[in-house]
Amino acid sequence: MSENKLKNIIGTKYTDNPIINYLIYLMPLPEQPSYGGATYDEWRKENDLDVIWLNGDLHAILYFRYGFP
Repeated sequence: MSENKLKNIIGTKYTDNPIINYLIYLMPLPEQPSYGGATYDEWRKENDLDVIWLNGDLHAILYFRYGFP
């Protein structure tokens, strides 16, 4: 069974509802460092799902489209 990375990131706030989980994930975390710098890059490697899914690629940005094309 694969590891639930989202559950690892949001921790105790994780619910059975995937939409709520994703919305919680989108909210800035208090421990998130400000944008830029090595500290931010290291934080992203461990906590940014886009970067995690692409094996540490800091250029990763995942775009979502809602609705119909």
